[in-house]
Amino acid sequence: MHSPIPSLLLFFLLCFAHGTKDLGHVPTLDRCPRGGCSHGPPVHFPFWLEGSHGPECGYPGFKLFCNQDGQTALSVPNASLVVKDIDYVSQFVVLHDPINCLPFRIWDLHHLGFYAFKYPYSYENSYNYTLFKCPPPDRNYLTEVDCLSAPGSYKVYAVKSSRSIGDLPLVYCEKIRSLNSLPNAIEYMIADARFDWKEPDCRNARRTGGCVDGTGATSHAIHLLVDTPVSF
Repeated sequence: MHSPIPSLLLFFLLCFAHGTKDLGHVPTLDRCPRGGCSHGPPVHFPFWLEGSHGPECGYPGFKLFCNQDGQTALSVPNASLVVKDIDYVSQFVVLHDPINCLPFRIWDLHHLGFYAFKYPYSYENSYNYTLFKCPPPDRNYLTEVDCLSAPGSYKVYAVKSSRSIGDLPLVYCEKIRSLNSLPNAIEYMIADARFDWKEPDCRNARRTGGCVDGTGATSHAIHLLVDTPVSF
């Protein structure tokens, strides 16, 4: 009768084969259990949840926390974004900005390793906008940028830079800045949008025994690989 390789031995073989040097930093099931907030998706590697996991349980930049409403959240400079969904198979997150300012967070998210997804129905390579600061009355058929507006005093609107403004109600409005190179039209990503991550690449983790970083090296062993089915 065939005797299966003990799980512990298999784990060490995987670590050795993929160059894991410090076993103290390899995530294990007892140290890095799957977690989550009361309102949000399950959280596990490459993410880690503050208060439930230590940094060794996740990848740099993938720290999450539970906000005061029990929602899963991701910190960016001067704001926190709600994590509505995490797809561990296709490697993307769906983020929500409570103050409708998500297009202005793209660079900060890029710095963390998340890249704005370009929707298939986007007909232009990129979308460029000019922002106008306008006094009352409201321009209801223009796209308002809530996070830059001061209701009762002025509102800020985004107008495609390629559009002729001669027929738009922009009298008394002030041009304040540009917003360029959005992957999708601003109205489709001002509050919610999908962001993909490329590193670590865990799509073949069950076959390779770990996640691949940007150098092609396996950087972490998956703590659920040996004894527990992984739902990526």
